[in-house]
Amino acid sequence: TGKGQVTPLPFEPELLLRGVGPVERKIVERLVQDFHDLNSMRSGKEIFGIQGFLPEDIHRMASGDEASLLAAQHVVSAMEEKVLALKAADANIFKSIKIVLELVANGARQPGHEIGDEGAASLQHRLLRLSGHRPRLSFDFILMSLLSSDDRQWQRVNQSVSEESSALALDLLCVGLMHAIRLSTSNLLLSILHGIHSLLQKLKSGEQKEAASLDLLQKVSEFAEMATCRRSYVDPSSRAFMPHSLVFEFQTSIMLRVRQVEIVRDIVQCLQSDGPAACVKQMIMGAGKTCVVSPLLALILPDSRRPCIQVVPSALLDFSRGVLHNVLSNSFGRGVRTFLFERKDSIDNSILEKLTDAAQSGAVIVTTPTSVKALMLKLIENLCGIIDSGLRVVPSALL
Repeated sequence: TGKGQVTPLPFEPELLLRGVGPVERKIVERLVQDFHDLNSMRSGKEIFGIQGFLPEDIHRMASGDEASLLAAQHVVSAMEEKVLALKAADANIFKSIKIVLELVANGARQPGHEIGDEGAASLQHRLLRLSGHRPRLSFDFILMSLLSSDDRQWQRVNQSVSEESSALALDLLCVGLMHAIRLSTSNLLLSILHGIHSLLQKLKSGEQKEAASLDLLQKVSEFAEMATCRRSYVDPSSRAFMPHSLVFEFQTSIMLRVRQVEIVRDIVQCLQSDGPAACVKQMIMGAGKTCVVSPLLALILPDSRRPCIQVVPSALLDFSRGVLHNVLSNSFGRGVRTFLFERKDSIDNSILEKLTDAAQSGAVIVTTPTSVKALMLKLIENLCGIIDSGLRVVPSALL
């Protein structure tokens, strides 16, 4: 570990500020302030690395130091063995937890217990399930119950499961999901280690040493960052558990960044507050707006009172709809609806029925700014027509 390096200004502010106007002065001052903020952040941030792969070590490898190359290869081999062992352990733990959860959810008889030791409700449920009159609860049902607000969801399907047993099972589920997520992370780490091993072979053969050195430094940084990345499953202010983040990472194999979780949490808290609320957040390109933040918000926000509507540019409609469908429909069983409207279209009760059905089913509605504006203008046009015609009663289709 170590502290981040401070980047000096690539220009002299005093020279640029000579004889410039107020606009140019503001731009230069903003650049200087941004550099100061960046250096403050880097100087206080802890940077992780791999022992034997510091910049000076990589420089010696590129210079042909065989001892450094041999030591680095031993380090990579040792880390691969540790990651493989951790991966195998996590796979066994998750498999065992999954079996236990399915047994508990379906009211299986405990080993060593006779049939007479079971309660009447448990025996009745087992007989109904064996005869095909009760469904067998799958792991997907158990997983989705972690996101449900109904504390008695298990009891409504299987009365033999007590509330205490279901609560303990959900706690065990969280432990299993964490092991499964670490298992997925282990696969990524093994892929990075394989890349590091290939770059070491390039340095050993003398092929493109400069490019291989830069790629190796980047790979080492990527490995260290992924191996030490902290998860964001608990709200740091309220200490409340956030199951959506845990289930989202498990289903999508995407590692949530701290900033992404913070943005989602701020938007959810703002929209779920009493009274009118508005929240504006800015994210740069590639920060996860479409593939992470939008699906996660669509997973948390929908309720029976109002649907979750995402307005995206027309050029991104197909892509955004595809991402939401892959994440929500395939993994969580949530519907994704598309709303398109033009000025030439007519307004009737079918639009209200579709929106109401989407809200009740927890579906996400994807639309474009053009469709929203066209709907508003069409509504105003119809209202103006009603006023001009002298009608005092507004048709129900326009309410």
